[in-house]
Amino acid sequence: ATEQVLAAMTSPERFEAFESLTRNRDVYTWALDALTPIVQDFERTKLQPFYDRVGQAIRAVTPRMILFLEPPVLANSGAASALRPAQSATGERLPNQVSAAHAYDLVTDSDAVANPSSERLEIMFGRVAKHAEDMGLPMVVGEWGGYYGSKDARHAARLAREQLEKYHLGDLYWDLESDLNTKAFFDQLCRPYPMAVAGKTLDARLDQDSHEFALTWDEAPTANAPTVVYVPRVWFAEQPRVVLTRKSDFSWREVPGSDGGWQLQLAPLSGGGRRELHLRRVDEGAPMP
Repeated sequence: ATEQVLAAMTSPERFEAFESLTRNRDVYTWALDALTPIVQDFERTKLQPFYDRVGQAIRAVTPRMILFLEPPVLANSGAASALRPAQSATGERLPNQVSAAHAYDLVTDSDAVANPSSERLEIMFGRVAKHAEDMGLPMVVGEWGGYYGSKDARHAARLAREQLEKYHLGDLYWDLESDLNTKAFFDQLCRPYPMAVAGKTLDARLDQDSHEFALTWDEAPTANAPTVVYVPRVWFAEQPRVVLTRKSDFSWREVPGSDGGWQLQLAPLSGGGRRELHLRRVDEGAPMP
């Protein structure tokens, strides 16, 4: 079964049929689980010892530089990873590590790149986020997208962006072109997001249809720095309306560049607690929540 899955995923003449078949959640999960023993054996025997040696060498020079751990390529598509945080020679966990799994649907680098499966994306992002949680590491998606200027990829980028928001993941988009700001999917990359939260993020998402951005967070009682939200001009031509369920002082800081925007800085409240922010374009007449 494992050999059949590998052949289907790597043989060009069978790709289209396999891609269509694996839009079914159960079939795709079966395929990933069939590949898992191969992935985990490689991790345990090759990749993990390598990461441990490299981590130890880096920590011998500096304790501060962040170690980004990336599982092998099949784990980036949702196969369960057995990777653990890098350890010292005595088995102690090395400091300052981040899970940096990539996230690519099967259609990446194919003519169907603009038509991914939402089912596969949900499985993929859910599994890599769960693995980071199990390791006790923060996570940034080290690569995603790879749309290479596709004029039809905006919906594909939206599906991925919604998964990034769902799991509160940092991300690095792959395929940095000099004129990226002219691409149809650019607004899914340059979007409102919390740059720094004085506490714990509970929810942060952009409603693409209403152009509203909402952030919910538990502010730390001892917070002495602002929560900072990036507000790009590609979504808000002018500074949006700000509604806070618990009012506090806020200020705007200009972000330079023709495609810039603003940093919205929200002062912390005494005692912290649950807070909510809503941003909406000033030309929207509908009432704020």
